[in-house]
Amino acid sequence: MEIENYENGKDDIASNRHQEKKPSSIKRFVNLTVTAQSISANREAKTARNSRVLVAILQSFKLKSCTFNDLNVATRKFHPDGMLGQRGFGCVYEGWVDENTFAAAKWGTGLVIAIKRYRNEGTLGDRDCLTVINSLGKFRHPNIVKLIGYCLDKKHRLLVYEYMPQGSLDTHLFSRKSEFQPLSWKLRLARALSVNTDAKTSKFIIGSMSVTANLKEFILTDLERATSNFEEVLGKGSSGKVFKGWVHENTYAPSTPNIGLPIAVKRFIPERTQGHAEWQMEIDLLRECSHPNLVKLLGYCSEGREHFLVYEYMQNRDLDTHIFKWEIYQKLHWEVRLKILIGAARCLAFFHTAKQIVVCRDLKTSRILLDENFNAKLSPHQLTRLSLSSKDTDVTTRSAATLCYAAPEYVKSGIISLETDVYAFGVVLLEIMTGIRADEMLHFTDSITYYNDKEKRLVHYATSLNTYLDPWLDDNFPGGARSQLFAFIASLITKCVDSSPSNRPSMSEVVESLELIAVEFI
Repeated sequence: MEIENYENGKDDIASNRHQEKKPSSIKRFVNLTVTAQSISANREAKTARNSRVLVAILQSFKLKSCTFNDLNVATRKFHPDGMLGQRGFGCVYEGWVDENTFAAAKWGTGLVIAIKRYRNEGTLGDRDCLTVINSLGKFRHPNIVKLIGYCLDKKHRLLVYEYMPQGSLDTHLFSRKSEFQPLSWKLRLARALSVNTDAKTSKFIIGSMSVTANLKEFILTDLERATSNFEEVLGKGSSGKVFKGWVHENTYAPSTPNIGLPIAVKRFIPERTQGHAEWQMEIDLLRECSHPNLVKLLGYCSEGREHFLVYEYMQNRDLDTHIFKWEIYQKLHWEVRLKILIGAARCLAFFHTAKQIVVCRDLKTSRILLDENFNAKLSPHQLTRLSLSSKDTDVTTRSAATLCYAAPEYVKSGIISLETDVYAFGVVLLEIMTGIRADEMLHFTDSITYYNDKEKRLVHYATSLNTYLDPWLDDNFPGGARSQLFAFIASLITKCVDSSPSNRPSMSEVVESLELIAVEFI
């Protein structure tokens, strides 16, 4: 499959010259003319053969076939103003196409793409084109620019790539132009960890999309069909809404309502400036983390400004609805509540002991989702890695936690840690035991009083479970074990909500305590 160049022809000319001791100028001219014609004929034959080879390869890859006319219109006839870069075999241009049909679109509308146009002369460009298609068509990786399509005809060779809005690493490191943002140390280190050591900075493109082959790549029209045009809303938050959909269990193709596999589709708000970053963060985290008590990510979709994530569907919604909205949803008995607590705690302990530590910035009852068997599944929303520079804390620029679940040090300084998750879990445990929302227990009008007395108020409820126990749990604790269990749980809650982070137990220790309760008191 390797494309030959015309160096062999040059070698033949040199050999002929060496054999002729004193060639005449006329004979030399005739020989050169014949050889040039032969080279030209061979080149055309090899170009035609290469085209057949390329087409054969492309048939096995899922790449879009584009016409030269569409790409010509998409780039405004390859206008110099749209040139993104220039390389040895050609130039790269910015273009715009329709997100669904991939036909040429009006400049500045639709999907932006990068188009590499190879020069017509020579066969080395053909070899490079073949190499790129053969490599990128076969292999996909989160840190390799995605090849989308191609155009091959008698005269033209063009490849279509995803567009990288941030340019290359080279420009951010060495350019002094104001439009290029300087990179912080964290960003430089993160980029370096994803680059081969032989890579050049000018060839390292900084983009906006990183996915994995293990996830299903949905298209927007399929998600519209699966959700009946986003009809049934399961929930909403600051970053977008979650819709219920139906797909075929094996192929994930869109299905009709109540037939096949139910899914949850999160649609990010296109106008939200942080939406894409949050979308990318969830993909990056969930493609690396897998746990029985973590909601599973099934796939993703990114078309233009629209971004979606597709999750497994949680039939029993979340813990919040079953604890505080018992008039509508099934009330949970103690055994089920304990199972949910143990599942959520195990997932947090898994995150806290992982090689790359993950914390939940906003743990609360609504973040603990429930499947059909009431198994706990943590929502991936607000999960974040601790900083590379420290395994203890990470200072964030915005407070993400709900106030009543937030540890005092987090509320005051914005510092998150393993201990802030433990604190929030202690509050959740207290809510599950009492059936009273934390903000009702901590109803203060004065912020100073709130900071000073928050721990005292929580401990008061924890040590008074006989008084504040959820009425639905009254019949679940008969006999003398009741007082022993309440004392054990009160002690665990008190340790979790201690105002000093160093006095709080680890999540692994919390898991051990809950599992002990399951053995001793059930």
